[in-house]
Amino acid sequence: RSAVTIIVFTMMAVGLNVVVGYCGLLDLGYVAFYAIGAYTAGWLASGQFQQVRFHFGSVGVAHTANGIHISLWLVLIIAAMVTAAGGILIGLPTLRLRGDYLAIVTLGFGEIMPQIANNGDNLFGHNITNGPQGINPIDPPGFGNTLHNAVGLPTDYLSSTNSTRLFYWTALFLVVITAFCSVRLRDSRLGRAWIAIREDETAAAAMGVPLMRTK
Repeated sequence: RSAVTIIVFTMMAVGLNVVVGYCGLLDLGYVAFYAIGAYTAGWLASGQFQQVRFHFGSVGVAHTANGIHISLWLVLIIAAMVTAAGGILIGLPTLRLRGDYLAIVTLGFGEIMPQIANNGDNLFGHNITNGPQGINPIDPPGFGNTLHNAVGLPTDYLSSTNSTRLFYWTALFLVVITAFCSVRLRDSRLGRAWIAIREDETAAAAMGVPLMRTK
């Protein structure tokens, strides 16, 4: 289990390397994106919203259970899209800054997110984040009975005898995908523009690199 946690933070580090390493932006609020994705997963794959009963591809959860229960593989994609939208909203007012000013503003966003999370159990009269306790439990990943009977994939990870190994190999697979995407981005036209901004922002702008859009 410790290895899975290490791999999760490794994926975060690879993502942070895109912002700080490739583009040279001193972003101190990167953890805010982690929180956005995590809470999106919590909202869409748990019993957080008891007033709703919606199931789509979930495994290891009774069909009579209240809450929103979407397949965790689909939730990964949705959470990425929501996080990207959050990144755009945060980035629009901040990425016109650079250096220490960018660090201060992004640090502010990084400090705002924990306050929203801790006090979100009564946000506008609704329990959004379940406060300091967080959203728990999250639905387990798995492939359902159909794929289990067809090709032997695990129905759901928590009920499997080798649950810890399944989480480990899945996390390892995801970090490999993350590293592959990072390398391909670095070698792309966009990645070269990022590196140009990191080396000399003024020179990159003089060479026709659109700074705001590229960031």
